[in-house]
Amino acid sequence: MRKYILFLFILAIFGGLAIATDLMPMYLKTDATNSGAVNGTTVAAVQLAPQVYQTTIAMSDTPASITYVGPDTNSVGGVKVYDFPEGRILVLGVTVADMTVTPVDGGGFGVTDGGDFSLGTALATGTNLASTGADLCPSTSIDAVTNITDSALAASAQFDGTATAKDAYVNFLVDANDITNNAALTFDATVTITWMKLGDY
Repeated sequence: MRKYILFLFILAIFGGLAIATDLMPMYLKTDATNSGAVNGTTVAAVQLAPQVYQTTIAMSDTPASITYVGPDTNSVGGVKVYDFPEGRILVLGVTVADMTVTPVDGGGFGVTDGGDFSLGTALATGTNLASTGADLCPSTSIDAVTNITDSALAASAQFDGTATAKDAYVNFLVDANDITNNAALTFDATVTITWMKLGDY
């Protein structure tokens, strides 16, 4: 009888440990062999494993506006789809899957027309998709716009959102003479952003 009670007691201990292991985030475990050491008695340090976030943004019939610039000139526009938290952000990667564009009637912009899309931390301006209008994913051709197109960020990048939090915009360019007035479009796509927050000040 005593052996049976002892067995139940041991089983209960190991069962509790198993449950606790499932509930405890693994990054709270410390490993002294991988920790640095502070210097001096007035300095303290806490080491935690970094948190990597993966944000998937699904867009279906999402509207965007194109500002007509004039004849023989590309026209651009876009829409904001995401707000990062305030702080310095390391974007490890971005993918854009199944981008499809549908022009809205009017503006001289039709389904057989062409252009480009990009992702940026700002709304695209001017006559091309560049700089902050394409710093999250480069300008990618979608010609005709009804094609289904994919794209990706080629290399990781850091963004300073310590004063003002960074945003993510999906931007579009319509080729010169494929548009005759301010126009509207809708688009479908799945954007996946893998990122880390490095801190704030």
